[in-house]
Amino acid sequence: MKTKYKLLIAFLICNIIVQILCAAIFRSLIPGIVLLALEAAALVTCFAVNRLVLTSNWFKELHADPEHEIYPDNAWYRKHDERNFDLVNLGSNSAKYAFDYTNEPVKAMNWSSGTQTLIDDYKLIRNFHSILKENGTVIITIMPFTSINKKTGLIDAFKFYKVLDSTQIAPEYRKKCGILERLPICFGKPAVKAAIKKLLGRDREMPDLSVADKNLMNDKDLENHAAMMIESWKKEFSIDDLEQPLTEQNREGRSVRVEVMGKLLDFLKERGYRVVFVIPPVSGYLKKYFTDQFMKIYIYSYLRQVCRDIPILNYMANSDFFDKDLYFNSYYLNKRGAGMFTHRVISDLKEMKML
Repeated sequence: MKTKYKLLIAFLICNIIVQILCAAIFRSLIPGIVLLALEAAALVTCFAVNRLVLTSNWFKELHADPEHEIYPDNAWYRKHDERNFDLVNLGSNSAKYAFDYTNEPVKAMNWSSGTQTLIDDYKLIRNFHSILKENGTVIITIMPFTSINKKTGLIDAFKFYKVLDSTQIAPEYRKKCGILERLPICFGKPAVKAAIKKLLGRDREMPDLSVADKNLMNDKDLENHAAMMIESWKKEFSIDDLEQPLTEQNREGRSVRVEVMGKLLDFLKERGYRVVFVIPPVSGYLKKYFTDQFMKIYIYSYLRQVCRDIPILNYMANSDFFDKDLYFNSYYLNKRGAGMFTHRVISDLKEMKML
């Protein structure tokens, strides 16, 4: 039975009890009727607000693939009949903006919806790998902090609720995600804010800054953005100094990431897929923070711990991609930069006989 019908039944049962109590206490039906009217008005208001939330951009953006265009789920297959893809890439925000296969002569998909963890990558591959051709290629994007585990929760699970098979949603969040999908008003304050924006006509999609031909930030803005990104990462992962050894907390997180990466690579190897690690470029403004010592601690030592013979394509220090006009901020490539970078990766993969 749908959640909303369960709520209605519960509402009716409670009101029958309230009516009986009011009649017994006040010896009149009027107080009970007034209370019933107020409760009915509140219920109607809640459902109206819930409807506004359901149609808001805020709710849409909580989903990894609201238009069913990124991952080959059931809805995607109703509009596409392609099979036997040559290549897919995994990864988080950096990968989302780094890979654009539009003008490349390969059948490829970018399986990054933005913020997603290595655990999400593993689940996505398990769910959708069959769209790859025999001996297809998988790019695993290595971002600056891929090697450190990130704590996830309900919002992270909800993001992929309509993408992954339900068995791949953490059991402790599965039922909650189902309720929130139908009754997003249960998100509380953020949902109410989204409903108010929708009601006032202020519910607008975020502009896609990646389509600009050049970087709209000036040098000072880019310096500040790079510094902000670094401070944000340091806060997120409890890091004081990027060149100091991992903290105990991050060593524990590293062990989780080593285990997950090992499972992902073993899964791909067992099915005959070819794998390559790709480290995308960043602008010169951000690159200066990623010193040789940083790379040794956060990337190379991690890949050594994974202990698999996987080729690495590292473009982080490639000066061909330092130009700020290939990015829309200090970190993410714009459409022009993504086209240039993707062409380079495809060329390198062909030279390595991986395509």
